Amino acid sequence: MAWGSIVYVDDDRALADVVSRRLRTRFDRGVETVESAEDALDRLDDGRVDCLVLDYRIPGEDPLSVLRDARARHPDVPVVFFTGIGDPETVDAVIEAGADAFVRKGPGGVDALADTLGETLEG
Repeated sequence: MAWGSIVYVDDDRALADVVSRRLRTRFDRGVETVESAEDALDRLDDGRVDCLVLDYRIPGEDPLSVLRDARARHPDVPVVFFTGIGDPETVDAVIEAGADAFVRKGPGGVDALADTLGETLEG
């Protein structure tokens, strides 16, 4: 079966490199890292994307608007937030806005993200 890619949006290039390497190792699919919401939405529109992973802090963007835009364009593509913000209000807002999951960055966060994506992508 041909797989699409995972698109990961984060302006922290060092972390994006670590995350993309871990996800490539775990899954038989490409991982594209981008720094802007516009680039992420373009990737959704241009090709096969199996999952969108968003940081909550996207420079110049409202993350919930990005989530809603992604859902409007591609309602079947799962959206997972991976962020250092973990207060209950933010988590509730993200889930209520339609995210499939919320994973907190920090110790063990990359592995938790991989596990969450495994559950999301592989059922």
